[in-house]
Amino acid sequence: MNEFEEVAADLSAFADDESGAAVDADGIFILQRNGEELSGSLSQGSDGQIWVDLDGERIPYRRFLTHNLARLDVLAQRLIERRAPVPGFVNAAATLQRAAENVTRGDGLGLLDARCARVSPFASRVLFVTADAGHGKTALLREHQFNQANGFLKGQSHYLFWHLDLQGRQLLRLSEALMGDLAELRLSGLWMPAVVRLMRRGVLIVGIDGFDELAAEQGGVDALGALASLVSQLGGHGVVVAASRRTFFNTDDYLRRGGMVRRGVPDPCQFDQMELEAWTERDALAFFERAEFDGKRMQNPQDMYARIVAALGGDKTHPLVTRPFLVSQIARASVLYDASPEEFLRAPDDPYSGVASVVSAFVTREVAEKWKVRETGEPYLSEEQHFAFLADVAEEMHRSQKDRLHIEVIETIATLLLDQWEIDGALRQQIIEMVRMHVLLVAPPSSNQSQRMFDHPEFRDYFVAYALKERVAAVIAGAGTNDLIRFLSISQLSDSTARYVCSMLDRTPLGVTTFLSSMEEALKKEWKPTYLQQNLGTLIPFMIDGVEFASPTSFAGKVIYSSLVLENTRIRNFTFKDGTFVNASLRGVDWREVTLEAMTLGELQLDRTSGFVDVSLVRCTVEGVRVQSHDEDELREYAPIRIRRELERSGLTLVDEELPIEAIDDVADSTNVRMLRKLLRVFHRTTIVSDEILRTRFGADSVILDNELLPLLIKYGVVASRKWRGSGNHSAWALTVSLDDFLAGEGTDDVHGKVWRALQASG
Repeated sequence: MNEFEEVAADLSAFADDESGAAVDADGIFILQRNGEELSGSLSQGSDGQIWVDLDGERIPYRRFLTHNLARLDVLAQRLIERRAPVPGFVNAAATLQRAAENVTRGDGLGLLDARCARVSPFASRVLFVTADAGHGKTALLREHQFNQANGFLKGQSHYLFWHLDLQGRQLLRLSEALMGDLAELRLSGLWMPAVVRLMRRGVLIVGIDGFDELAAEQGGVDALGALASLVSQLGGHGVVVAASRRTFFNTDDYLRRGGMVRRGVPDPCQFDQMELEAWTERDALAFFERAEFDGKRMQNPQDMYARIVAALGGDKTHPLVTRPFLVSQIARASVLYDASPEEFLRAPDDPYSGVASVVSAFVTREVAEKWKVRETGEPYLSEEQHFAFLADVAEEMHRSQKDRLHIEVIETIATLLLDQWEIDGALRQQIIEMVRMHVLLVAPPSSNQSQRMFDHPEFRDYFVAYALKERVAAVIAGAGTNDLIRFLSISQLSDSTARYVCSMLDRTPLGVTTFLSSMEEALKKEWKPTYLQQNLGTLIPFMIDGVEFASPTSFAGKVIYSSLVLENTRIRNFTFKDGTFVNASLRGVDWREVTLEAMTLGELQLDRTSGFVDVSLVRCTVEGVRVQSHDEDELREYAPIRIRRELERSGLTLVDEELPIEAIDDVADSTNVRMLRKLLRVFHRTTIVSDEILRTRFGADSVILDNELLPLLIKYGVVASRKWRGSGNHSAWALTVSLDDFLAGEGTDDVHGKVWRALQASG
């Protein structure tokens, strides 16, 4: 689009209907908005800036767009009033991986602002903010939203950041979530077409938080498709931020799974990944010094940190002092209850995150100090009853696929339990009143206090696991499976829930074998699609992890093992049969005497630390292999002989494997093919790349790239030049083929295979 077309599109997006705006060649425009007519004229200064004459006032077009049409100043004020900053926020370190560039390290807010403020001149940008649960993704986005809203109102920021929290929402489409959030903010007249235009102009940046929730609601592919659709509407402009747990996302996979590359020639788009780092001693101390709970502060932060580390045996890398969520909960317990660090270590063992320790410490304090009968000093409820109540609340959230419940629902759950426990009627009303103020159940931000949610999603995951524990334990003991099957069929389990429930169980080889055989039989009786196949694929890897089977054990069933459920597992003497791997990572595994039989493995992800001894792939379908090297570069192979070579190099044995194409001769790469593989790795994170980036990436080889390889690729239709819209005299290049299809075409007789052979022969 030229600038005239861009302005006309802006005006149409804010009109009451698509035909409610018009602008002529002289710059005179008329617009129907909110039932009223708005007219004025546009002019362009000698510096190229567009001005608007409106009611005798001359204002820059950008301000006319942001303030007169979009009322972003009103949105900024609403965000400040209704979306509070994060108490005690610590701006910790993060790393940024940009297309074809080295990893950059900096503070989270600084890196986020830099990628939002500097819009690429020739491509849209998707910035993925990734980290495991509890590492501060939501806090970072909330703090950035508040800072940018203040800066926008003061004229210190040219863009407004809008944090869209999808966690706990029931939605069908991304656009519905955007419009629903505007309704909560009580801002009218800003519709989806207008939001897209503002994003294209770089004055509004949407940060989508909780992409896991959208994936669970729509399914992973549909969720990625929704984001791809939004990026497609941006047409090579603007920035989108998407935050998700690492268990769902891999930045490189978005290009492949989002469907953008496969739609012919895509709009230019870059994909960056920002990963939040664990907190250091400095970060933890900063939080201890700033945090305030009910008007109280920690008296001696240095001493508290030293005591925690001492109780952990001097381990400063333990999650209890490096994971922001857990650090904040320890500080909360210390300030509100004067809890000592030792109390967190007396809690049930939870080597992964320490959530069980924090939960136990809070519940113990509730029982010992707050929930007591004044006359007798006896607790209203025991610790076990507290856990049962919170587990029932979490189960109801799980069943309804929400992260919050109305207080009346929570009170009903409590009432039913009080009847079941035969609690004295004289005490019941007091208990119901206290349920409203439970330390682990808080009012959602910006709510009317009529709902409650767990203080963090990890608490909800933990208590869902607590509710699931007895059902799994019953099956391990040989009981029926109906109750467990119903639970596993209604909604998607998180990886955290599966990990927690398995850490709560006594997983003997005999008990796990009983569980596996019972689940095999249950799968055979399934006659309609449910979440059972997916949830078993999440649960089983944690169930067998670390179990020493005395005799060969197996599980056969069409279950789906996805994401990181197999990563870092220690599996012995086991066979997986008939299942499917979806984006599954085998990084850091320690497997001995393991067989994958008749499995659809898709694209396997390994690294150089993956350990395989006597591990066989029997009649498995393998589409590709990705191997992470020690220098963070990634090797991807799709040609059969190269797949076999990488798998065997990693210690895997292939027996009657089904590779996607017939084997080719293993020949040494020519110079052009070697450089082509390096060039294609650049396109893992971007659909367009500048000659400046290529010169940085290839160094001295850039002469061969410019003079030999790129002309050949243009000749064969693999890449094409794109118009440079930035400053200076540069070139930009984009793939004109599907990256996956082109890589998989090596060694075949199709059009891509012919290109590979031609490049091999060219030297």
